[in-house]
Amino acid sequence: MGRVQTVDRGFSAQLRVRAGDTVVTLGQDGLVANTLKYLDGQPVVGVNPDPARWDGRLLPFQVGDLAKLMPEVLRRQRATRA
Repeated sequence: MGRVQTVDRGFSAQLRVRAGDTVVTLGQDGLVANTLKYLDGQPVVGVNPDPARWDGRLLPFQVGDLAKLMPEVLRRQRATRA
């Protein structure tokens, strides 16, 4: 699908994201909110790795959704929310 970079949440301030990149966050809502601080309009896909533990209001997707979801996101064919 493209270049993939894995970044531990402790290094999110050093995250280098280009204009056309898509960011996938895997964790709690706070990770999504923290990641958004370092972006400039790039789309973010919030993934809840443990729905039994976290409500995840900013995490509408589960790990099993990614195979279907990511091709749509990368083609910009997925509805988004601001």
